[in-house]
Amino acid sequence: MDQVETIDVFNTVLEAGLRSVILLNEYYPTPIGFEEIVKLDYVLVYSKDFNGPKSLHPCIPNRKGELAVRRKLVCSGQ
Repeated sequence: MDQVETIDVFNTVLEAGLRSVILLNEYYPTPIGFEEIVKLDYVLVYSKDFNGPKSLHPCIPNRKGELAVRRKLVCSGQ
């Protein structure tokens, strides 16, 4: 049986990097720091939690460590 190669799309460095570029572009020429980008990335991914549109990622009940995951992804994506 042939093994099928999968390509991860969600929660990737590319996805976080792209959102970071979009955020920086939207804030330009106002400078924003790394921590602000991480927090805004979290808000973008889970926008429904902040009375926004449907979230980009599915809602999971326990997201205590999610901000740390966002920080690592955003750092790797820059």
